[in-house]
Amino acid sequence: MATKLLKTVTRELVNTSMERRNSKRKTVIVSLEPGDIISFREKRSKRKISVHLGHCIYLADILQSYLDYKSRINEYKQKSKAGYKRLRKPKFSSYPYSKVYFNVLQKSLKLNPENAIDIL
Repeated sequence: MATKLLKTVTRELVNTSMERRNSKRKTVIVSLEPGDIISFREKRSKRKISVHLGHCIYLADILQSYLDYKSRINEYKQKSKAGYKRLRKPKFSSYPYSKVYFNVLQKSLKLNPENAIDIL
């Protein structure tokens, strides 16, 4: 059984670091805060990035469906090269929420399936 988050929980990530232009790699500090907020900051830095966990779940869901779609497309292309007939090209699944999240992933991250796994 899970407990309610009433206090801020802060942890230092082990093998993850942020790299900025003209600076060294810095360790990432993650905080789970009451109100379903997750915050990221570099060690020895005051700049903090806070995101609502609902948005993280939406982005993870979009990313996973995008990866599934890419794998179905690759399977379709392999079968069509092998000479299979009566194939249907897979369709991209529709989202029950705004497409703003997907557009952010496509434009700002320039997402491709190889580095998408690293993001998760």
